Amino acid sequence: MKKVKYRYWCNWCEEFIEPLDVTITIKNDRELLFSHHNNHLLNPQQYTGIEDKNREEIYEGDILRCYDKSGEKVYDKKVTMEMRYTEIWFDGTCDIEIIGNIYENPKLLETLLTN
Repeated sequence: MKKVKYRYWCNWCEEFIEPLDVTITIKNDRELLFSHHNNHLLNPQQYTGIEDKNREEIYEGDILRCYDKSGEKVYDKKVTMEMRYTEIWFDGTCDIEIIGNIYENPKLLETLLTN
């Protein structure tokens, strides 16, 4: 069973916030707002339940690099929660490594979008 787990990015602080510092507010009976002690809004990223080759947890918004068995880069990909397990990990023919995320490494995302 996959753990339901999140990390939270604060645009104002430009860092990830510890989950214990997060306040969740329900707005209009259906919208969740995530904030922390200074009332800054947060961007939640869900854990996929998958780890990369270095045993780092892969979250929505991470940017992954796929290497073939010889260690050559095959491609980079941004993780979304709409992806299926096979779209991230494939069939074991690739080693996956987190090379950044969309918040701390926006240039990586720009590179992905232009290629």
